[in-house]
Formats: sequence, structure tokens, C-alpha cells
Amino acid sequence: MSQKCKHYMQETKSSKAKSEANKEKFAKLHNQKFNKSSSKPKSLPKKQAFSSQTYYKQNSQKQNKQNQPQKRENYHQEQFKIKKKAQSQHNRKLQSPEIGKNIQNNKKNFQFQQQQQYSLEKPVVQKNPQIQNWQKSSSPIIKNQQNNFQKIQNKNLQTPQKQALKSDQKYQNQQLTNKFQNLDNKKKNFNDTLKKQQINYEEQIDNKEKINESLNFKQHYPQNDQIIFDQQRLNITIENVKKLVQISSEQRYVEENQKFYLQQYGDQNTLYSNYGIKQLKIRCELKIHCNEMLFVRGDGNCFYTAFGFQFLKLLLITYSDAEFNEFLNFIKQNQIKFKIYCKNFKIDDENIEKLLMEQFIYVLQQIRKIESKEERVMELKKQYQEYQISNNGDGCFYCLSTIFFRNLSDRLLDNSELKDQVYDRINLLTWETECNNNEIIISILAQYLKIYVKLIFFHKGSFNLIEYEKDQPNKIVLLIQPGHYNIGLKN
Repeated sequence: MSQKCKHYMQETKSSKAKSEANKEKFAKLHNQKFNKSSSKPKSLPKKQAFSSQTYYKQNSQKQNKQNQPQKRENYHQEQFKIKKKAQSQHNRKLQSPEIGKNIQNNKKNFQFQQQQQYSLEKPVVQKNPQIQNWQKSSSPIIKNQQNNFQKIQNKNLQTPQKQALKSDQKYQNQQLTNKFQNLDNKKKNFNDTLKKQQINYEEQIDNKEKINESLNFKQHYPQNDQIIFDQQRLNITIENVKKLVQISSEQRYVEENQKFYLQQYGDQNTLYSNYGIKQLKIRCELKIHCNEMLFVRGDGNCFYTAFGFQFLKLLLITYSDAEFNEFLNFIKQNQIKFKIYCKNFKIDDENIEKLLMEQFIYVLQQIRKIESKEERVMELKKQYQEYQISNNGDGCFYCLSTIFFRNLSDRLLDNSELKDQVYDRINLLTWETECNNNEIIISILAQYLKIYVKLIFFHKGSFNLIEYEKDQPNKIVLLIQPGHYNIGLKN
């Protein structure tokens, strides 16, 4: 072997010996430490030692948590005591006068500082020094002059002459105001007198015109003679009317409520329900023309009942005395006949027709004599709707008026160009039969009598409106459903 290998082998042997010696020293030292402390165990496992430490820490944390609320209470009590002492000391300072003055001075200083800051923020305007000096020098002079003027004014007011002048001025002003008021009152009175004079003048002109109209009317139509009561004439009318009713209406069974020729009034809802109007639009359109109705007895004379009652109401209430007399004179001069045919019965004698005409005019004149218009309407309705014929003539007026309007329409049709278009003209003079060309008859009556007629024709929940002579002021509304007429009213 070489020298290098021998040297390497010797070093390894020496290093191994040193390491073994070190191990023995470390073991001896370790045994000595554990022998000194006999209370502690010689060796404890790592896990057991760790668990003991954690247990100690947990117990200490629990004790701290239990003591925390007590510490907080003690802390709050101490703080409260400190605040109380500070408030009491502050109140004592405020009660002392020297400290109160100091506080007020501090406030004033603070306000003054704020004003200075605000003034510093504003833009500084440089003033002319000459103007400033003039204002300073002139301000006391102006004040002295004002004071002197006030003194002089007060002295003048104290003098009796000035007071007398002032009182005189007030008196003069009051006199002027009174004069102006008097002038205004005179103007008003003057205007009132002028208006009264104008009204009186217009009334005089109207009266003159009416007198002239009456004179012209008397020339064309002399004043209508008052027809006197005649018992023989009344008996003949009762006899003929009874025969006519016995042959016609008394042959049929009719309930007591339905026997009256004019029956009850119907409001808006009864109007809609009677004619089956359900749509709101149609109801609103109908309301413009008619919103109430008067039921008419359902016989063949219903058209002449509905038309005749409305026309006679206008004649007796709205027409003037001259117009009323004009209509009666027309009946006499044209000798409107009172013919009628019913089965085997007929009125075709001129003498009987003349008596019936006089009785019809007599009743109209008696109703017209009633002063109150409301009482006139009530009397007309009473005479028109009565169906029981009595010895005093009640119950005859309906038949007389129906016969009159049938003969009037026949007479006017003679003078009309449309007479050839009415093929059933015989029905005009036949009792309780309706003419199939009533529209022609309505147009002729409206044209001659100068009446605005609204004919409302109902069919299947709707209606059609036909108007005649729209320009006339007096109006009649007729409600028709196939086969029957009623009276329409607008309130």
C-alpha cells in the first residue's frame, strides 16, 4: 500500500473514536439532568405534554371571559363619576360672574372674526378720497338742516291759522266728493227713467200692433159668438154617442183600467221597457226627442186620440184669443162635417152634424174660460179620457173630437195634391179603423195647422225619426209601434 492510503486509514479510525467518545459524554449529561429533578417524570410522551399545556390555557381563557362583564361595569361606573365631576365643576364656573363675562367676550370675539372673514372675501372697492372727505364734512350740515326744518314745521302746525286752513281743505274735499256722488246718482236715475220710457214706448207700440191685428182679424174673421147651453142639443149628442159606443167598444171585453181613453203617464224607464230599447246609445239618442210618455187606449182611433189631445192642448193653452177664435171660425165657415160610419150605424144628417159641431165648440169655449192654465189642462184631460156617458154630457167629448179630426183630415185631403195616393180614404170616416196612409195625413195636418210634428217609429229595439214642419214653434210628438200610437213628452 502507498503512503496516502495509510494516512487516510488512520484519519478514519481517529474520527470514529472521537464520535464514540462524544456519544458517551452526551448520555452522561442527559442522565444527570433527570436525576436532579426527582418530582418530574424521567420521560413524558410528546402528546401528553402538549395536552397539559392546552388545558392550562383553556382554563385561563374561561376565567377571563367570566371576569369581562364585571370589568366593563367597573369601567362605566368610573367614566360616569368622571363626567359628573366635570359637569359640576363647569356649573360652578358658570355661576361665577367673572367667568360668565369671559364667555360673553369670547362669543363676541368669535362673531367679530367671522365678520372679518366675510369682509375679506368681498371684493375691495377703492373710493375716491375727495368724495369721502366731502361726505364727512357735509353729513353734519345736512343733519342740522333737517332738524331745523322739522322744528319749523312743528311750530307752523301749532299755529291756529294753519289748523284752520287744514280744516277748510278737508271740508272742501268732502263737499267735492258729495257733489260727485250726487252727480252719479242723478245719472243713474236718468238712465233708469230712460229705460222705463223706452219700455213703455215699446209696450205702446206692441199694443197698437195687437189692436191692428185684432182689427184685421175681425175684418177677415168676425168675433166668435159664444154658444149658449142647449139641453135639446145635449140630449141629441148623448143619444148618438151612446149608440156609437154600444155598437163598437161595448161589444168587446176590456178591463176597467184599460177603458180610459187617456191612461197613466210613464217615465223614462217605462218608455225604454215598453218599446224594448236596451242599448245605451239608442237610449241617449231617444232622450233628446222624448223622455216620458202618456199611454193611449188601444183601439182603432188611437192616432186621432194622440194627435187630437196634443193639438187641443196647444189650442186651449198656448194659442192667443185671436188664434183660438180664428180656428173656431174656420170650423164654422168651412162647415166641417161630423159624419161617421160604424157597421149598421151612421151619422149622415146635416142637422145632427151641425148640433154635434156646436156642442164640440161649446165645450172648448167653456174650458178656455178657465183662468188657470193648469186647471185647463186638468179639465181637458178629464173630458178627453172619460168613457162613461152621463146625462150632463161627460164622456161625449172624446167621441166628438175623434169625429172632428177624422172629418178635418178628409176635408184637407180634398185640397191636397196627394189625395190620389190615399187608396183607403173610406177608412178616414169609419169608426175604429186606421188609415194605411197615415204619414200623408200627418204631413197635411202639420202643414195646414202649422205644427212641428215628430213621428218616432219603433222597431226591434231601435227607432226612426220622421219630422214635419220643423220651422214651426208648436210641437207634437207621436210614438208609433206597428198598430198603435202613444203620446210622447219632453221635460
